[in-house]
Amino acid sequence: MPTYHELSFNPFYEKHDHKLVGEARKKQLGQILGQVEKAVNANACFIVFLSGTVGVGKSFTLDNLTNELISGKNFANQKSVVAVKFDATISTTASKYIQYVCNSAFREIGKNIFSILRSQFDTLISKTRKKPEELLRDFDRDFKNAFLALKDNESLVWLWFTGEKVDLRDLKKIGVYSKIDSPIIALRAISSFCRLLRLLGYAGFVLCLDEAEELALAGSGKLVEMLTMLKKIFEQNKVELSKAPNETVPIILCLGFTPETLDLIIGPVYETEMKRTGAAGLSTFLRRIGETFTLESFVNQDAEKFVTEILNKARKSPLKSCKPFTNDAIQYINSISRGIPGTIMEFCRECLEIADENKADIDEENAKKWLIESGKIPETGLPEEVEEVEESEA
Repeated sequence: MPTYHELSFNPFYEKHDHKLVGEARKKQLGQILGQVEKAVNANACFIVFLSGTVGVGKSFTLDNLTNELISGKNFANQKSVVAVKFDATISTTASKYIQYVCNSAFREIGKNIFSILRSQFDTLISKTRKKPEELLRDFDRDFKNAFLALKDNESLVWLWFTGEKVDLRDLKKIGVYSKIDSPIIALRAISSFCRLLRLLGYAGFVLCLDEAEELALAGSGKLVEMLTMLKKIFEQNKVELSKAPNETVPIILCLGFTPETLDLIIGPVYETEMKRTGAAGLSTFLRRIGETFTLESFVNQDAEKFVTEILNKARKSPLKSCKPFTNDAIQYINSISRGIPGTIMEFCRECLEIADENKADIDEENAKKWLIESGKIPETGLPEEVEEVEESEA
């Protein structure tokens, strides 16, 4: 515990909720929000790619994006949307990926939001004086009955929504005759949820899939299959919007990729699929991408604000200073970290621990010495990538 520097703990060990820093980051977030708003206003489905190296802050940006979308405050005309963020994991087989997306989305929406939606539905019944079954007439039968049973059978219905183990005999008692265990049933559930949102006055459904580069770990073939599954969700929504635009909301997909994975998808994977199948599924998916945003690295001023924000999590009272780090130390750490927030956190954590042991502040000289001694950086004081850049500039 860094008591010498009057901190209650070393805040660089954990990720924290803090203000978004960096003018470039704020501008990019505003641009993404603008694209989503345009899609919602046009009642059109949309795909956004967020590209960035590991540790640059894709997850944090998607967190901020989700929160901003839920608030709706930054829309020119305030609109209500449901937005969720979850990992694009490979913990399931590619053939079950639509079920995974469906169950994960409902899980992240959470019981509280579903309860709110159920209460809003009851209010709508009171206003329209229509029967529940009449309002949900064109919905998937199982989704409709599960939603109507939510009040009295929340635990059971929640197991169904989230794909957990549940006895089908218990489900049949509330009029639900199938689990969400196939792409067709999952697509029906997603479709019905979008119809429910429109019925209750919402304008869109945003799915933020983080760490989408992990899909590539399953291999090129599985990667293509999972992207094709995402395309099916997107295409279903597009068809339904064209047939009945006033009865459903658009789905907006925001996917976070590393640049390397993105290059893989539009390069070798695409070329392989062209030879194998003509890349029909992948081509359609790539054509649906509206825009790709690339997260930029921190400049020195961003890094100073970032470190200050993190330090304030361990201070009794917030300060506008990055003490015990000097400005030149932060600039040095930012330089050797190539402006990547995750690496800045790692180097600051190490420096703060050693500084507390030595009862010393962290200037550039100490930072360099301690990071070399701890093996975090080579004896030159510069990571290999930075050395190569400096040599080329020379």
